[in-house]
Amino acid sequence: MLVEERVSELERAMMQLVYQSRQTEINIFQLSEEMRDFKDEMKVFKDEMRDFKDEMNRKWGDLVRKMGTFVEDIVLPGLPLLLKRSFDLDVDDMSIRRKIKDAYKNVWEFDAIATSGDYAFLVDVKGNYGRRKDLEYFKDVLLPKACELLPELKDKKTIGCIASFNLDQSIVNVATEHNLFALAMGGDYLVLLNEKELKEKDILPS
Repeated sequence: MLVEERVSELERAMMQLVYQSRQTEINIFQLSEEMRDFKDEMKVFKDEMRDFKDEMNRKWGDLVRKMGTFVEDIVLPGLPLLLKRSFDLDVDDMSIRRKIKDAYKNVWEFDAIATSGDYAFLVDVKGNYGRRKDLEYFKDVLLPKACELLPELKDKKTIGCIASFNLDQSIVNVATEHNLFALAMGGDYLVLLNEKELKEKDILPS
């Protein structure tokens, strides 16, 4: 009887071992299925990210190409319209990509210059005007250099303008702080984003 009980216990132990082994196989199979599904999902995600990256590269390429003619296509016709619309100023003269050498033979280039009566407007164009130091370089270096070198700015009140397709509000705020025009596209027009704030500071033509 004792031998039979031991055999029965051994059989139960073997059955339990077989059951656990089978459960382990099932768990491994399920894990394998889940890993395969995860790999498939990751492949789809990678494909989507590659498509997104390709689309962003295409849009960036389009932007770069557009920036090549932004001064000619947007600023050149848009600035006179803006000055007339906002301040009733007629532009006397306008030039783009103005180059001039200083006394040390360094060549300086200014994107756009418009004059109207006692006023002059110097425009600096960037595809992404996202860094404060770019704005400060324009204010502290390019703007004074233009006033020093360009004869058309002599005896005029020169107003600096930054321009891009769009400008973050933080950059617009810095421009206002430094009494600079912040210009961007507003639909089909070039618009002055900080007109109200600058008028309150009483620095704009009236």
